Amino acid sequence: DKVQVVGFKALINLSKGHEPKELCFSSSAVGAVVNAMVEHKEMDEVQEVGCWAMGALVAAHPESKNQAGECGGVDALCDALKRYSGHENLQQVGLWAMGSLSANMSEMAGRCGKKGGIALAISAMRNFPENPQMQEMGCWALANMAASNHKCADYIGKKEGPETIIAAMKAFPKAPNVQYTAVVALSHLGSEAAIQKLLSLPAFALFQ
Repeated sequence: DKVQVVGFKALINLSKGHEPKELCFSSSAVGAVVNAMVEHKEMDEVQEVGCWAMGALVAAHPESKNQAGECGGVDALCDALKRYSGHENLQQVGLWAMGSLSANMSEMAGRCGKKGGIALAISAMRNFPENPQMQEMGCWALANMAASNHKCADYIGKKEGPETIIAAMKAFPKAPNVQYTAVVALSHLGSEAAIQKLLSLPAFALFQ
């Protein structure tokens, strides 16, 4: 529905100003975004711009994260990522939204992890290995989930997180944003399993 897409884009622009973003929060704009995504699951553009709008709203007003959690935002986001796994732009903005939802909030990071967010982030990074922005957003999502929730950090470390993050660093050695988000992500994988996995990788792999 084009009306929904235009509305999402308007919310994205409103989230950039102080007074408008307060109004977006007080009127539960993120709830309207989630409802539209749930009602229009078959429209990839609604899902893509909906992920973008959700990310912008929660990044602009941290308390919007609670609203997103209460109205099913994590479910809508993860469903969009699963449903459109081959949609490059949607995957990219979806991972950005996931990172924004998870930042500095253990409960939201945990919800993303329980709904498969970690596996979705790793899959997107592996499905689009030549896209530096995808690698950056994937590392951003993993970094925030790991930093905010120790169970997520443990899970990422035990699975394919370290290898996927290091692969991104090797693929884009001259992309500062990829390198930065990847280093931040690795720094939060402090479990014994993650450390042992990192130590098992070639010592100078990042610099080859």
